[in-house]
Amino acid sequence: MLHIELLHQLATETLKSLLENVGDMDISFSDMMKHSLTAPYLINELLAIAALHLSTICAQRRDFYRHHAIQLQTHALKIFHEMNSEVNPETVVPLFLFTSFLGLHMLCDTLINRGGNFDEFLDNFVHYLRVHRGTRTVIGAHWGLLAETPLWPILENQTSRLNQQTSVDLECNRLFELIQTSGLDPSTSHSYEETIESLRLAKAPSQNGLTSLGIFTWPVIVPLEYIDLLADRKPEALVILSRYAILLHSRRDTWMFSDAGQFMIQSINQQLGPGWADWLTEPNFALASCSTTGALHREEMMGGFQ
Repeated sequence: MLHIELLHQLATETLKSLLENVGDMDISFSDMMKHSLTAPYLINELLAIAALHLSTICAQRRDFYRHHAIQLQTHALKIFHEMNSEVNPETVVPLFLFTSFLGLHMLCDTLINRGGNFDEFLDNFVHYLRVHRGTRTVIGAHWGLLAETPLWPILENQTSRLNQQTSVDLECNRLFELIQTSGLDPSTSHSYEETIESLRLAKAPSQNGLTSLGIFTWPVIVPLEYIDLLADRKPEALVILSRYAILLHSRRDTWMFSDAGQFMIQSINQQLGPGWADWLTEPNFALASCSTTGALHREEMMGGFQ
């Protein structure tokens, strides 16, 4: 009965919310089921995400649904490794969908089931970055095969949106200046500059429409060297992460992210201390702006009742 409940949740709510937030991923529930017939790991991962979604909705059964989300994801990975599917025109679409939804699941689980310990959260986030990069290499070497599938126009459109700059990104420009004048060694400075550029690309879709495409894209395109710097808790790496947290905070109304952006910005402030306040101006402004907007909205609502 649980799997029927999860399938219903997937068909009626979860899949729709995922595709709406990714942006332009126009693939139907029936197509997902068709691909799952030859790739049972895909349906197990989709059911796992539905269970994760339910864990955010049903507070009284939160632990129950999260337990099954973990179980289903573990089972999906077991099947995936046992099948050891060759990447070819018939398998490339379910493989691509699986690695995409697996990464999405891991990110959301890391963000919404983080506990209150920032150090533990950071370890989990770094682990997610490394695992997701690893799973996507399965597809990366065979990207050309996707050009012959119905997904290709969607992927081309998303790539175009990532490369589309509608305005000068003052926040990223300021980060570039801070990094370039910080006295870091050339190799480290270059890694940070590449990371900031990847953040600029990730922010482009949010400037062109309210989707979360950039949130899911940045972890895939961020340089590997940055992940190591973040694992070492380098201050500049944490500052860049706080800019990513602004994107998360802008989508705090979405079940996939909730208040993760706020948690990250506040925690990074505490970790770095007042000496880094000048580097954290933009993230702190983002939090303050939202608080002010919320307060004004509440005052307007109260005024309407008088």
